[in-house]
Amino acid sequence: MIYIVIIILFISIIFISLFLYFFTTIFKKDKYTKNDEFVFKKECDNKNGTLNLYKSSDITDPLSGNLLACAKKAEYGSPEVILASEIQSILDNIKSGIYNPKNEKERLQLYLTLVYPNAKDTWYSMNLQELEDYYTHLEFYYKLPDEIMPTTKIIIHRPQDKAFYKVPIGVILDQDPDRTGIISPYIEITHFGSSYSFLRKPELFNGTYYYPARGSGLFLPVGNTLVSYNKAHALKLLDVLNTDIVKIGGKDFQNFLQKDSIAAWNKIITTNPKAKMEDYWITTCVVDKHATEQDPKCQPYFGYYTKQISYVASALDQIINEMVSGKSLRITKRKEKDGTIYEAKIYYGLSDSADKFLAQIAKNRNYDSLQFLREAEMSDGKHDPVVGSEFLHLMEPIYSQTFLARLNPFSTPYVNELNDYKRQNVNYLLDSTINPVSIKMLTNGNYRPWEDDDPTDDIDVIQPERNSNVYMKRTTHDNNSYHHR
Repeated sequence: MIYIVIIILFISIIFISLFLYFFTTIFKKDKYTKNDEFVFKKECDNKNGTLNLYKSSDITDPLSGNLLACAKKAEYGSPEVILASEIQSILDNIKSGIYNPKNEKERLQLYLTLVYPNAKDTWYSMNLQELEDYYTHLEFYYKLPDEIMPTTKIIIHRPQDKAFYKVPIGVILDQDPDRTGIISPYIEITHFGSSYSFLRKPELFNGTYYYPARGSGLFLPVGNTLVSYNKAHALKLLDVLNTDIVKIGGKDFQNFLQKDSIAAWNKIITTNPKAKMEDYWITTCVVDKHATEQDPKCQPYFGYYTKQISYVASALDQIINEMVSGKSLRITKRKEKDGTIYEAKIYYGLSDSADKFLAQIAKNRNYDSLQFLREAEMSDGKHDPVVGSEFLHLMEPIYSQTFLARLNPFSTPYVNELNDYKRQNVNYLLDSTINPVSIKMLTNGNYRPWEDDDPTDDIDVIQPERNSNVYMKRTTHDNNSYHHR
């Protein structure tokens, strides 16, 4: 009898052990927070600092933008104070002889190990050809000191005069023009700008903008994401009305809208000479970031001064429909100081005046991130705007940087549930009773802004100039009346 009891007890112990093993295996949450605590991040946390790209705005430093720095947390608008930097440790290791690659294979192994330390075993198992192939197909490169920098020639998609102009001098950003949306748990990104200051005021919130870029070695969890062509398209996917979008469009958007409205009105009165302006023209208040005082007929909007403009509804619908189809640039004529007329590509989407509204409504609709596949930078005045992919993390910078992770590019961990994603309880401005919209993805098909025979022009995103033989002029005595010649 005693043997039977022992056997039953033994079997019970085995059964309980197996049950506990499978229970913990199945229900154990794969917390990515364990994966993002790399050494430099831990050291920075111990200093009560915040991660930032090293001196990303210092154009006088040849290493500006190189790897991460630990910056002192500060109030919004305060200057950056660097507590420690990854590049300094690299310089120390070069000086002491720890980093002393003897050939190109060792240079590539060292470079890729510095960027992706969790994949060290993979890099040192590759032959030279495999290392070169991986290296040349990156989109982002740190310009490390000559003593260790690989000499392998990289593939550049954009000529230098078409490059992203906000990139620090210590790095190269060259996004693949075939890039599509990311629906994997993590996205590899880079960020140029401060992430060390607290915003404190919710009305300042517009999220944190990143460039998706293979080669940065920095990853963020994607979470619940919305993929669109550009900001206007994202707002339409969020079910925002055109009459609300026009309020936050920005200077170039407003200029093109009024130009198109005049052309639309001329067409209307050509077919219907008795048409009344009050039946077609709509007057509304729009954000004016350049205003120095508030228009007395309007109220401030999202912290911005506003002014009145008038437009024709069909012109507004046409512009937004173009943007929803992927247009980001528009050809128009500009005048040089000497009077010479030339054609220019102008970003005619929604400028940064739309960022607060977009980020806060998306956050309210329960999104963690937005992706813009064909968003364009504003021109710096010397070059045409650049069309590329942007990633908007719906957190302010100092919170967003806490999610930065250095991961193995061959095996990024999976986030099992959205509940694993730590959400910040911030008092955003929009009504929380608005129902969330369903997730919409635009991931099928290749995005090719540059044709093989002309790698500098994105034919698909450019809207040709619209000409009109007649133009309208606003009278000086009535803001809502126009006459034509």
